[in-house]
Amino acid sequence: IVLGNGMPTFQGIPIANVTSIGMLFETFAMQRSMGHALYEYAFPSTFLVPFVLEPIVTIYIPWKVMVWVVRSRRSISKHDAEFLLAPIDMDLSRYADVMLNVVLASVSFYFPGGITHRMFLALAASHCVIYAVDQYKVLRCTRACYFASNKVDWWAQWMLSIPCGAILSSAVFKANCEQSGFFGLCLKDYRLPALVAAVFVGHVALHTLTLFCVAPLLSRGRVGSSRTSYRIVASKIACSWFASNPTHCLRSKLFYGHDPPCVYLQAGKEHLLRRNESIGCFFEDAGAHGEDYDDVSPLLNTYAEVRKHLSGKGTWLADAGRSA
Repeated sequence: IVLGNGMPTFQGIPIANVTSIGMLFETFAMQRSMGHALYEYAFPSTFLVPFVLEPIVTIYIPWKVMVWVVRSRRSISKHDAEFLLAPIDMDLSRYADVMLNVVLASVSFYFPGGITHRMFLALAASHCVIYAVDQYKVLRCTRACYFASNKVDWWAQWMLSIPCGAILSSAVFKANCEQSGFFGLCLKDYRLPALVAAVFVGHVALHTLTLFCVAPLLSRGRVGSSRTSYRIVASKIACSWFASNPTHCLRSKLFYGHDPPCVYLQAGKEHLLRRNESIGCFFEDAGAHGEDYDDVSPLLNTYAEVRKHLSGKGTWLADAGRSA
C-alpha cells in the first residue's frame, strides 16, 4: 500500500527508492502502517477474544460433554462420575498471558504516538474483563489452588524486564538525531539498530542482576517461626501432612487400626475428615448445604421482601408529595 501510493520520506525521497532497511523503518508511512497492524493484531484478537472464549472452551464445553457422558452411561461408577464432573484446578498460566499483552503494548512506543493511547486504553479495558472472568473462575469454577513455591512469581518479575527494556530502547530510537536527544547522537545504518539492541540487552541484564543481588538485600529476611501451636493450625486448615498422605491414611486404617482412622483429604470433601487428636487429626467441619433447584420458596421470599420494601418507599413518597 505504501509503495503503491508512492509516499515519500521526510526528505522527499520516494519510499520505493529507499534501499536501507533502517531508513525504510524510520519513515513515517512505514511506521504508521506497522503501528496500525500491531494495534489490529493486539485488540481485540490478542487482548480480549481469547480470554472471553477461554471459559467457554475450557470450562463450559468440557463440563457439558462430561454431563452427557455420565448421563448416558450407567456403567460409570459414582467415583468416576465425580471425577469427570469435578472442576479444574487453578493454574498460573495467567502470568504469561498478561505479560504477553504488556509486551505488545510496550512495543507500540516504537511507532507514532497516534496509537499509543488507544493501545493502552484497550489494554486496560481488556484486563478489567480478564479480572472479572478470573474472579468468577476462581470462586465458581475452581476446585483448588496449588502454589508450591514462588518460582513462577520470580520469573514473572523477570519477564517484566522485556517490556521495560522495550520502552527504554524505543526512547533511544525516538531520540536519535533529535536536538534534545541522548548526547546529541545521530546514528545511521546498522549503528542505530545495534545501539537499540544493546540498550535492550543491557537493561535485561541489569534487571536480572537486580533480582538476583539487590532484591534479596531489601527483603525482610526469613520470617521467624510462628508461636501458634500445631493443634490450633490443624483445627482451622484441613490440609495437613497426615490427611494429604494416602499411604499414611491406609496404614492408619489397616495397620494401626485407629478409630476413627486418618481420612484422606479430597478437595471439596473436607467435611468427611474426622477428628482424632491422638493421631494428630484436629480438623472437623460440617458439610455444606446443597442447593435445591426445585424449591422456589427462597426466591419467592426474596421477591416478597423486595416488593414490600419498594411499596413502603412508594407510600413514603406519596405522603411526602401530599404534604408538600
